[in-house]
Amino acid sequence: MFKYAKAQTDVLLSLINESNPGLVEARDLANSLIGVPAARTPGAGEIQDTSVSIFATPASFYVGKRAVTYRRIDLAKLFANTVVELDIWLPGTMSPAIFVQEVNKKYGLALLESDISATNRVSQAGVQNMIINATSLLYKGTFVFRWLMGKRTINEIMGSVRPPGLRWDVNHVEGKPIATLVGFGVDYTGQLATINQLATTVNLTSTQNPFVKTLITKLNSYTGLNLDILKDHTQVGGLLGLAITKITIPSDNAIEANSAKFNRVLVISALPGSWFCGKFLFHYNA
Repeated sequence: MFKYAKAQTDVLLSLINESNPGLVEARDLANSLIGVPAARTPGAGEIQDTSVSIFATPASFYVGKRAVTYRRIDLAKLFANTVVELDIWLPGTMSPAIFVQEVNKKYGLALLESDISATNRVSQAGVQNMIINATSLLYKGTFVFRWLMGKRTINEIMGSVRPPGLRWDVNHVEGKPIATLVGFGVDYTGQLATINQLATTVNLTSTQNPFVKTLITKLNSYTGLNLDILKDHTQVGGLLGLAITKITIPSDNAIEANSAKFNRVLVISALPGSWFCGKFLFHYNA
């Protein structure tokens, strides 16, 4: 995180006074309205590439309006030969609001959501262009950035539930085991042929689905658990009465399952009364 960053009004004050020393004071901008900036061509010996009008309001110290000129910050020059790197975890795409929040936090800028295009961004290995809108008060230009999905913090996964451990002691009575932490990120792509035989949602009934049984056997072998489709979900180890569902990720329907490594997941979710909480996850790529 950048150690210090000015608010947008303070940055504007600095930019105006850079080109017009002592012209505007902080109180001049207090309780004033600032118009839409317009580009201008600097004259000989000038640096001012922008003009804007400042309008007094009933609560300000003045009446009327004043046009001022100044030089906007060119982010193309500020980030010349630099890729703005972002590595935060998100359940899906990155909105403009989150983008400016993260860039401001990392580089000490005062970008607003309105300074950039209203386009959600996706995580990818390649660089992407960010063009500053012509109506931006402080900035201009284009810069490149890269967003690679970072790791999720463990407190986001656990929430307010305190897990007793990945191997749950059946005598533990304080809480329930969190299924989401068991075997998270294990790759089931090798079972794709089996997974493709499943419908989008399969109810776990006493008539065992052979393909579901194969997956549960694999989960047991990976984790050392002894999950049983024929045992009621209210009993320890039981899954009977639940369902297994295919989900394309990232998805808001299974936020805890989202992963930069996988694009699909099978989910078995707990119900009220289940011996566990959370979801058993089977990550894979298709």
